[in-house]
Amino acid sequence: MMKPAKQNIEREPLNVQPMPECPDCDSTDSRLEYREQFFRYGTGDNAVELRCAVPVYTCSRCDYEWTGHEAEDARQVAVCRYLGRLSPDEVRGVRDMYRLSQADFSRVTGFGEASLSRWETGAQVQNSSSDRLLRLILADERNLDRLRQVEAAKDPGWAPHFRVLTLTPELQRRKLSFQLLRAS
Repeated sequence: MMKPAKQNIEREPLNVQPMPECPDCDSTDSRLEYREQFFRYGTGDNAVELRCAVPVYTCSRCDYEWTGHEAEDARQVAVCRYLGRLSPDEVRGVRDMYRLSQADFSRVTGFGEASLSRWETGAQVQNSSSDRLLRLILADERNLDRLRQVEAAKDPGWAPHFRVLTLTPELQRRKLSFQLLRAS
């Protein structure tokens, strides 16, 4: 049996564009309303039922109802709230607050640029430790300054050095005679 999650329904502010075309009749005469939606998050005994307010479009001409990407965004925010993590817009907001590109923010924080992109688009929810670092940066600019200092202190001349071996006749012979032995 799925357990209900204790949560409040929050409506995230949406940047609503002109009404989209009806997928059924191509009319642009539609109305938008928010409806409470319940959905399952997780698997097995750990699954919970979450809820969120989802924008639903209804065509005024043919009464066809549909949702857009905003519905998925609302479900993603509900999952983030349940997990106690920053939402994709909040993650992007931390970076935007300091006017940093994803590449610059990644370099300073140590987050992978691809990971940061996935968090900001909602393709993936950041793990707990990454979320905590984001919150520290959000709470106090000095934390970002400290990370910048760590980045600046790196010795630019340091790089791992590997010895290059020339394949001599002796090394070639040893290479050909090498065998792994089965452990007894």
